[in-house]
Amino acid sequence: MSLEARLEPGGKLFSPARDLRWIYPQAIKAVCEHFNKRAWPDLIDLAAREGADWDDLCDALDKYCNYLNASVTDPEKSLHQVLEQVGWFEQPPAAQIAIMAMLGRVVTGQLFDSLRSTTYLGEAPEGIEDVMAAAIEALRTGRQRSWYQRLWRKLFSKKPRS
Repeated sequence: MSLEARLEPGGKLFSPARDLRWIYPQAIKAVCEHFNKRAWPDLIDLAAREGADWDDLCDALDKYCNYLNASVTDPEKSLHQVLEQVGWFEQPPAAQIAIMAMLGRVVTGQLFDSLRSTTYLGEAPEGIEDVMAAAIEALRTGRQRSWYQRLWRKLFSKKPRS
């Protein structure tokens, strides 16, 4: 069980070990540590097969870390503008996906721990219906695909190699 506190009387409980604002530095640090150990050979190999070498992965991780720092410097810029500013979109698609998958693996572990420490076993997390509804709506919205949808389709819509 993690330490929880209320920042104001009657406010919501927050936990530095669980809440995203407080865990992202640990998540990025874990990604960087595992990355430097080449702990995810499957992702590294997948990226290489799709044309992104180790240097591309290093550059993409650097751009992602730059994005985290730049995301709090100008409140007027959108997510897309900040990612564009740091050069994220200039990285090979396979390198982008590999870095996001590495982060996804770490965050998945943190989410698991968070859910276990904030719910009773067998109980659905509070607000899960809203999260699922938002996810379904995001999948239905086809007017303007997001950058990661375009990236995913670009990378995985290739014809199989013989």
